[in-house]
Formats: sequence, C-alpha cells, structure tokens
Amino acid sequence: YFHNLKYDYHLLESYLNIISKVEKDKQLYSFQVYYNSKIIEFRDSYKLVSFPLSKFGSEFDLPNEIRKKEAIAYKYYTPDNNDKYINMETYSNYLPLDQVKIFEQNVLPFVQGDGRFNPTDYYKKYLEYDCLVLKKGIQKFNNLILSLTEMSVFDSLTISSLADKYLINSGAYDGIYEVKGNLRSYISNAIAGGRVHVNEKYQKQVIEEKIADYDGVSLYPSAIYRLCNEKGFPKGKAYRLEKKNDWENYDYAILTVKINKVNKKQQMPFILHRGDEVSGYYNKAPSKPVIIDNQTLKDYIQFHDIEYEILDGVYWNNGFNKKAGEIVNHLFQARLKCKKEGNKALSGVIKLILNSLYGKTIMKRSHTKDKIVKEKDFENYISNNFNTIKSYRKLNKWNYSLNEITVDDSYNRSHIGCAILSTSKRIMNEVFNIANENNLPIYYTDTDSIHMRYDDVPILESKYKIEYNRELNGKQLGQFHCDFDMNNACDEIYAIKSIFLGKKSYIDKLESKDKNGNVINDYHIRLKGITQAGLDDIIKNEYKGEAFSLFEDLANGEEKDIILNPYDEENRY
Repeated sequence: YFHNLKYDYHLLESYLNIISKVEKDKQLYSFQVYYNSKIIEFRDSYKLVSFPLSKFGSEFDLPNEIRKKEAIAYKYYTPDNNDKYINMETYSNYLPLDQVKIFEQNVLPFVQGDGRFNPTDYYKKYLEYDCLVLKKGIQKFNNLILSLTEMSVFDSLTISSLADKYLINSGAYDGIYEVKGNLRSYISNAIAGGRVHVNEKYQKQVIEEKIADYDGVSLYPSAIYRLCNEKGFPKGKAYRLEKKNDWENYDYAILTVKINKVNKKQQMPFILHRGDEVSGYYNKAPSKPVIIDNQTLKDYIQFHDIEYEILDGVYWNNGFNKKAGEIVNHLFQARLKCKKEGNKALSGVIKLILNSLYGKTIMKRSHTKDKIVKEKDFENYISNNFNTIKSYRKLNKWNYSLNEITVDDSYNRSHIGCAILSTSKRIMNEVFNIANENNLPIYYTDTDSIHMRYDDVPILESKYKIEYNRELNGKQLGQFHCDFDMNNACDEIYAIKSIFLGKKSYIDKLESKDKNGNVINDYHIRLKGITQAGLDDIIKNEYKGEAFSLFEDLANGEEKDIILNPYDEENRY
C-alpha cells in the first residue's frame, strides 16, 4: 500500500516490469509488477482511507511510539549531501521555525559524541515511521471494518466498493436491476450533484448581522434513510412510459419534461438549467426540455408551481426494497454511540462508510482504457489494433502503455443514485421553501448547509414543525443544527460579518466567547481554487492580517495575484 499511489508510481515506473494497471479517469487504483518470479500488487490506501497519513495516529489511536511529529528539511537532501555528517545547527537552518524544537528532540538518538549526525540515516528512520504508521493504520482499519461488516478491506480497492459490497451482502439491492447502454445514458441526464448557490440579492455585499451556518446532518445518509422510510429503492425492470398522464401512479420514474411556465419564485431557486459549460439554478423555465425524476418534478410543482407537459420517460412499478434505510440507521446510531463513548477510530470508519454508500450507483462509463503491452509484442499489437489506439508511450525497457478507445458495456444502478440525490435536495427544498414563505433571508447554500440569520433559526424550526410535524433541530438523520467551528470557543458561535462572492467563495467573521467569558474572533474562509497557504500569504503581507479587506476588494471587482505555494521567509516555510 502507498498513500497516494499515483505519485510513487510515476517515480517507480521506469524501474518496474509492470504487467497491469487499474486506472480510470486519470485515477490510479492499483498496478501489478513481475519481480523475482512473483507478481506484486501495489495499491492506493488513500482510496480506502481518504485523510492524510499524518492523521492516522489520532484517527486510529495508534501507539505513541510511532506517532512522531515530522521535522524533515527536504531542501537539504541533494545528491551532494547524501550520507554526510553535519551539526544540528546547519540542518536546523533548513527547517521551518515551528519544527526546530521538534527536530532537536527527535534527532538526539542519531547524534554522535562530537555533536554531529547523519541526516540521511535520520530521514530513513522517519520514512520507516511513515511505513509503520501506514501498516498499523491499515491493519487497524481492517479490524474495525471486520467487526462492523464481517468484510475485509483487502478485498476492495476503494471505500465505495467496500460500502457497495456491504449493501449487496446485507440484501439492500435484492430485486433491484442494474442498467446499462441507452437506458443508463438516459438516466444519467437526471443525476445532479450538490446544489451550490448564492442569493443574487446579497451577492458581493457586506452583510453585518448575526449569521448561522445551518447544516443538515449527514445529508446523503439522511436521504437514503428518508427515501426508504417513505418508499424504498425501486425494484424490477424499467419500462418505457406510454400513458404520460399516469406518471404519478408509478413507483418511480425518470421523465423528459417541458416546463412551460414558472408561477412561483424562490429566493434560492430549485430549477436546474444545464448549459454546455455552466449549470445553475433559476426561477424561470429552461429553454429546452429537462430530464428529471418524478420526485424532482413533484418538488417543482409544489415549490415553483410550474406548468409543464410530459414528453417521454421510463418507469419502475414492481415495489420497493427498504433494507438500505435500516442499514443506514443502524450505522448512524452505532456512530453516535461511538462518539459518546470516545471511540474515535470506529466512529471515523463508520462515517467513511456512510458517506460512501451511494457512490458506486452512479459510476460513469469510460470511453478509453489503458493497456500494458510487452516490448517484444508491441509492433504486432499496433498492427492488429491500430484503429482503436489513441496514444502510446514507452514505460521502460520491458513495456509500453497504450491508451485505447473502448466500448464500456458495464452496468450501474444510476436510478437508485438519482433517487437518493433527489431526496437529498427535497430535504433542503422543504427548508428553503419554509424560509421563502416566511420572508427569512437565505444568503448562501452549499449542498447541505445554509447561511441565514442566527435569530431566524428558531422561527424556521417552528414554522417547519407546523408544516411537516417533524422536529428540524437536532443531530439525528434528517435534522439540522448550527455548525460553525472555532478554536477555544466555549459559547455559541456565529458570524458577525460576511461576504458571499460566488460558489465556494466567501468569508465569515466568527465570534464567540472563551472559557473566561472574553469575546474571541476568527475567520471562516473559502476561495475556490486558492490554497490556504496562498490566502495566508496575501492576507499577511498585503492586508496586514485583515482578511475581510481582501474580500471587500474582490467584491468591488479588484483583481488579485495570489501565489498558490508561497515561501514564508519569517517562518522559513
């Protein structure tokens, strides 16, 4: 296992007799090599455990002796410096200031009587620690998965595959057909990911009031739970829609709909317009027919009062499988118990599985494939397959890598994924509509979160209870809660000033109180495409620490050059 295998692969491919690769959409999952008469498989652990190696110790509660804080001066290591003995001060000059003390503690076992040490030996020891952390982490992860699912992580390349097998083994897909070909392509047009939208009325304005970040609890697991409580996953085959006016009578349907008029406006519109480059949500009818499922159509009718006509579609009408809802609730309650008991490792593993349960249902088709061909067979292969080969390159003295056009005849369960995503939007739509009906401003949404007035939250919850007879506030599936996070905060946390520039680009100035009752402030910043280091650099050097001023300038249309990977001379990193 390598954590982020693709990086290591590109360093190693010149030296290894590679015989096969598992790669899709430029993502490398595994590859096999022939070495000393044996086949060795390399796998990417990040595809199973999607957090940095530096978090393995805390997340999996690994022994303290292998949880070493890193203090490595990467710039020191050049061919000329290999295996040289130097004093500690020389090496320290290459380190960021916040790592110097860590280094001074860690290097002691390597220091000789004359005060010098070998940085190469020191570095090798830390590489060994990394390998041990990865090994122990994967072993702990496997043990936790076994206890939870009676499955081994070594039988799956990704957490999505593992979660999918768990659902299959648990009976969640019994009676449910997979789809391929034209049907799969048609259904894929109805699939829409998380909604990200800025209320145009407040875009690029400075909003000075108490603002809450009101978040849905585990939105996609909540959607599976609710879908299965209300109906379930549609079973059986899909049929072509013949009686267009009967669409409401079927268990589930994917429909081609011409929206003629939108009679009701929402401050955060629900109607998705798909363009050649940019998709967005609007309070108007799309110029072309849309392909949506029956849940989405019902939401458009209820919340936008649309006038429409059904042009075509497919439907399922063979009952439902509700098992996935039981599984999600079981896992979610187990996670709550783990969090209460302080079992961080198992809690984290359950979260990974919950967030991966539906991913495999909407796997996209591949139109190309990579193939490894031996050097001695290369010319013959080219001659026999020239009509499908897009490109090739020589890997090393043993092999070539070819990229070929292919027909993907695989299956998925895209209608299940579509139903889950539509249910997740319905959970949000209901909340948005209550806010809209009661003139409660919504400033921004990103999939499962809502920026709104802090003092409006109780009003929203009260009106929601009246409308749907459900408690909105809480930490159970389908509920919402305020979710700003801030170091040293011992009281409620809210924003006192915000600017929303666009999708995934905004700033909140947070406020709370510490344990002594003193007011404390911090920032919650998102700026799509810009690294945290780049933000820190421009805020520190150009704005003297005033992060909000940067966003005010951006809101006023000023262009800024931001270095994505800057060097901090003061702290030496």
